Parts: sequence; structure tokens; C-alpha cells
Amino acid sequence: MGLSAVLNNALSGLTSNQASLEVLSRNVSNSGTPGYHSESMSVIGQAGPDSNYAIATQVTRAFDQSLQTSYNTETSDSAYAAVTSKYLDQLQTALGTPGGDNSLDTVYNKFESALNALTASPDDYSTRATVVSSAQTLATTLNQLTTQVQSLRQQTNQQINADVSTVNQALNSLVQVNQQLNDINTDPTTRAQLLDQRDTLVGQVASNLDVNANYGPNGTVTLTTRSGVTVLDQKAGQLSFSGNADITAGQQFSSDDSQNGVGTLTLNTPSGMKIDLVKQDVLQSGEMAGLINLRDNTLVQAQTQLDAIAGGVAQAFSTNQTTGTAASGAGGATGLSIDVSQVQPGNTLTLDYSVGGVSKSVSVVDVTDGSKLPMDYTQPDGTRVVGVDFSGGASSVAGQLQSLLGPSLHISGSGSTLTVLNDGTSNTAVAGLTAQTTSTASQDGSLGLNLFVDSSNEPYTGSLDGQGEQVGFAGRITVNSDVIANNALLVQDTTTAPIGEVDRVNYLYNQLTNENFSGAPTPTSGLGGQLSGTVGQLISQTMTFQGNQAGAAESNASSHSDAMTALSSRMTSEYGVDVNGEMARLVQLQAAYSANAHVVSAVQSMLTALEQAVGIG
Repeated sequence: MGLSAVLNNALSGLTSNQASLEVLSRNVSNSGTPGYHSESMSVIGQAGPDSNYAIATQVTRAFDQSLQTSYNTETSDSAYAAVTSKYLDQLQTALGTPGGDNSLDTVYNKFESALNALTASPDDYSTRATVVSSAQTLATTLNQLTTQVQSLRQQTNQQINADVSTVNQALNSLVQVNQQLNDINTDPTTRAQLLDQRDTLVGQVASNLDVNANYGPNGTVTLTTRSGVTVLDQKAGQLSFSGNADITAGQQFSSDDSQNGVGTLTLNTPSGMKIDLVKQDVLQSGEMAGLINLRDNTLVQAQTQLDAIAGGVAQAFSTNQTTGTAASGAGGATGLSIDVSQVQPGNTLTLDYSVGGVSKSVSVVDVTDGSKLPMDYTQPDGTRVVGVDFSGGASSVAGQLQSLLGPSLHISGSGSTLTVLNDGTSNTAVAGLTAQTTSTASQDGSLGLNLFVDSSNEPYTGSLDGQGEQVGFAGRITVNSDVIANNALLVQDTTTAPIGEVDRVNYLYNQLTNENFSGAPTPTSGLGGQLSGTVGQLISQTMTFQGNQAGAAESNASSHSDAMTALSSRMTSEYGVDVNGEMARLVQLQAAYSANAHVVSAVQSMLTALEQAVGIG
């Protein structure tokens, strides 16, 4: 081997060492940089005509596509779980711990206790004042809870808007990264840095949207949602969001754009297609999907439960119970008749009967809004609820009920009187017919009292017409100003009734503690959130349900957090810089560099000596 070959070998070794040292230097200097993937230099031996020499070929960046895919998926799922847990924890804090000083159940129990005390001392002014004061506290608590629930819904809208900006910026940056990765002239060092940036940006998108990343041979990436909608290809899709500035209980999501009260979230895909992400149920995970579910389902369900409580407590006091009177008809048919003239939209008739020994109970609700009919469902307690329009009088009500309940009963109406008879045989029997109507005046001789009222001191009937009176009622419920001005109304059902009369207060207390209420089924009631029972039970069910929801969300978020920790640890192992290993490598490179430098020095000395010898000769 000639000196020139030896020199070339040494110089190639120095060049390879220098390239490897540059990579090592980058690894060490970025050992704590988030998103940095460790690099390595591939050095191969090359055979020449009369020697072997080393060549530094390319920089290799640590990357495991399967690991990265798992990380992106878990990033979306963890973000969904975390944001759900965060908001439900705030809701749980607002409701309070069962039995806590200011919790909803404690406020209610104080009110019920005050009313119970009044049954023993109806003539005591201070006892009546305590009832009014505790009623005001209960109404105010429901108002505040509504404000907090709607504030949480508004916060979700604000966060969705912020997430839209984050995603759009990340997608636009990814387009630029893809363009640079497509450039064959991009040097290896820059390419490795671009790939680090790519993975960081994909993680930002995945935190907000559930995306699948597809990596090209040159490192470029395309993104699609799990449902198959393209978000990034050669171009970036763009999200846009128009949300209401102030969400109220009545403003809810609807697939009908004219009825949608919460705003729209759309995606203009890279191909130019416009997609409504919420209406078309595109998002399955990620923070934005979690926020949308909270805004349109979970928090709406919480508001529905509060409204059911408010409606129950109002109707417990305002409802007058009128039982039917005996009636008979042709062929020996027997049953009951009742006056329906006082039935208002939202009021009910309760019909109890049996067929073939099987007991049945039907709650007939006055619904004049034709868009809500037909209405027919079964409450958790087994009661069948049907909607009937009472505006046409007893004869019209009879016809509608006959159609709904079938031929086992004979139903007729005349004037304001509705009659329900059996079929004249022992196979059927009419056991009860009761009208639950709302009190129209404070001292009309009826025992019901509009203690809790709607806006402008209006009686609350629970009407389902239009959007429904119950929607948002917990935010509007207040104590009747007439009762605040004259607390004797709590005990005097007429102007001449003795101040020590107990009939009304006993009736009100019995209604509050024994009357059952049930909210209509909602899109989210399948989750177990539909309430049924007394007012106290409605409150207990709500607090238990929301507590369980918050606990389950916290547990789910913790599980996903653990999964993220495990994945992050694995990524650190796969991608991270082992500083000790790099230092050991440095020693090796220094030794190799020294050896190659020594060879170069020796060859140079030999060549110098040779030149001198030739010159002397």
C-alpha cells in the first residue's frame, strides 16, 4: 500500500469522525429538548483498488412508526378524558358534597325542615318567615347552579374557539414542513430537525382532533380523522367556528341550523369540501370532541336535572289534587268522571285502571303544541305518559284518549266533564282518576299555593309547548312576591281562614315529601340521568348521578394519564439521548480521531523526509 493510499484512509477516517462528532454534539446539546429524536451517523467501510477507507453515509433519526401511531392515538384519548374530568369536577364542586354546608341537598333539607316546623306552629310569624327565607335560599341556589352550568358551557365554546386556532396554525405549519421534506436538496441535519418539528405538530393536532397520521417515504405526513375525513394532504384543511357569545339553558345544539343555539364547527377540507363536524358526528376523540360532548350533552343533562328539581318543587306546592266522582253507563259499565276545565298546558290527569288483573297507570299531559305530539313514553316507575291537547274540551280529550288507550275502556266527554268507564265486564276496572291542576290564586279556598313561580311572578305549570317551560326553569325560579309580602298566605287559603289553620301547610308539606315527579326523557337520559321520585329524591339522585359521573371521568382520565406516562417513558427510551452512552462514544471517536491524526502526521513526516532525501541526491 502506498503512502498516498495510507493518507487517504486516514483523511477519510478524520472526515467520518468529524461528521460523527457533529451528530454527537447535537444529541448532547438537545438531550433535554422536548420532541428531539436522537440521531446516529452511519459509517461504512469502502473497498478501493489498493485500500479500505471509511465513509460517513447518512444521519439516522430514531423513529418507530408503530410507537408514534400509539402515541398519537393516546394523545387524543387522554385529551378527551382530561377535559371531561376537568369540567365535571367543577360541576361537582358547584353542587357540593352531599351533606355539605352549602350543598344543594343541605339547602333543600333546611327548607323542608322549616316547612315541617310550620305544621306545628302555623300561627308563628318567625316560623313562617323562616320558611320564606329558606325557600328564597333554595331558589337562589338553583339560580346560581344554573348560572354555573351555563358558564361551563360557555367556557367550552371559548375553548373550542381557541383549539380551532391551535389546530389551524399547526396544520399550516405542517404544510410548510412537508414542502421542505419534499425538497431533495434538504440536507440531512435540516431534515432531521424538520421531522422533529413534524411529530411535535402532529401531536398538537392529535391533542385536539382524533387523527391518524400516514407517513410518506420522504417523511411527509397526511392526516385523516378516525372517521375518515382528510384534514391534511398536500394542502391543509381549515377549521372555522362561530359560537354564541352568551349561552343560556335554552340554547342547545340542533341539526336544524335555524334552531341551533350554540354555534357551528366546520372544516374546509384540503379538497375544498365543507363539513359540519358536529352535525355529521365526525369527531370521536380529542379535546374538541370532549368539549362538544360536554356542551351539548353532559352539561345539558345536568341542567335538565336541575330544571326537573325546580319544576318538582314548584309543582309540589302549586298543584291542587281533584279526584273523580263515581259514574256509570250502559251495560253496567262503571268508572269515574272529572271536571277538566281547570287543566292548563302542562297539567295532568292520572288514570289508574286494570285489564285482566294487570294494573296500569297513565299520566295524561295537556300538550297544545302539535309539534310535540304524538307523545307517548314510559317513566322509570312504569307510569305511561301520553300527550293530549285539552284545548278542544272534554269531548276532544275523550276521543284522543280512546285512540291512545284502546277499547278496554269507554271514554266520553260532555262540556267540561270527562268520563272513563270500564267495558261493563269484570275484566276491566277503573280504579282512580285525578286531576293535578295549578292553583290560580293565593286565597281561593284551594290548598295549593304558588310559592315558587316563574319570571314576572307567573305560575309554573310545566307546559311543554314551544321550547317547554321547564327548560332553564332552575335559572328563573323565584319565590312568589305576594308570599314574601304576606307570609300568612302559607297557612290561610282564604282571607277569613284562622291564622292557626293547618290544612294548607299540612297539604303543602305532604305534597313536598310524598308527591312523585319525573322528567321527560332527553337525548342523554339513556345514560341513567332521568329522574323520578319526590323532590328530595330528585335532588339525591342528581347529586349521586353527577358524583358518579365525575368519579368515573376522573378514573378514566387517570387511566389515560398512566397510559400516556408509559408511552412517554417508552418514547424516551426509544428516542431520547443517552448522555452516558454519548460520552462513551465520544471517547471512542477521540481515540479514532487521534489515531487517524497520528497516521496523517507520520505520513507527512515520511513525505517530508523523502523530499529532503531526493533533494540531497
